[in-house]
Amino acid sequence: MSRFANKVALVTGAASGIGAAVTQQLIDDGATVVLFDLNAAAVESAATALGDKALAHAGDVTNEDDVKAAVDAAVAKFGKLDSAFNIAGLAKIGTITDGSVADWNATVSVVLGGTYLVTRYSALAMRAGGNGGAIVNVSSLNAHVPLYGGSSYAAAKAGVEAFTKNSARSPEQK
Repeated sequence: MSRFANKVALVTGAASGIGAAVTQQLIDDGATVVLFDLNAAAVESAATALGDKALAHAGDVTNEDDVKAAVDAAVAKFGKLDSAFNIAGLAKIGTITDGSVADWNATVSVVLGGTYLVTRYSALAMRAGGNGGAIVNVSSLNAHVPLYGGSSYAAAKAGVEAFTKNSARSPEQK
């Protein structure tokens, strides 16, 4: 129970699936977690079930103000942010010729754009806190293996991998 003792984490997509499982494991390992999810009712229910080590924050990872508010809520309530887990995802399936441009944009916006925004504001909070931190970006096998009708999802997940490698470079590695 001590691996994440006294650590504060932000988890996107925390109301269900992988996000909920990561949140539960972090709490089991001693962390305090801000659950960030688009589904307000589900994230509130999930946080309530987890007790006083969890804080619900409903919002959209594609909305800069919502992301900033979630990070600010973590710092305001718990005094810091030590880690962020970018798990929120979306896959609007459609072939390149038959899928809609809106579905392409929605998928890329959540998967890649959301990862960018959460990483940006989490890194700024961690830097301001002076103690460093860690950001985990979840990709997919489909970043490497084609998914019929999933070009937007596969491209966005490949983008998450490239973004993660770039964001991990220190200023000394220019």
